[in-house]
Amino acid sequence: MESDEEILEYLVIMFRITPATYFCIFIGKHSLPALMDSGSNLTLFGDRRIEIVQRLGLLTNPAENFRICTANGQVARIRVEIELPYQLRDASREITVCLLPKLARVSTKNNA
Repeated sequence: MESDEEILEYLVIMFRITPATYFCIFIGKHSLPALMDSGSNLTLFGDRRIEIVQRLGLLTNPAENFRICTANGQVARIRVEIELPYQLRDASREITVCLLPKLARVSTKNNA
């Protein structure tokens, strides 16, 4: 498994993303890069993170079954969510994360 630094370096090179855009999250002991999008009012997990949630046996809840439109124009229905604890320094809270198995990924191919 790659280190956080290797993943971040890959993201910066492939997508020309500044290092400040991503930070590291943990689901159990799994370390993953996460996009910090100040323009979003939802937190979404795609297929890779959903697999980890399922492997760990974390409980999910039915969502209010609503539709969203992502920044790239993808329209999707949210049917499942999970409450995940997080900690920033000394403060602990829970955040609602919507699970979206078919979350679009950034393409690295040129459309020429």
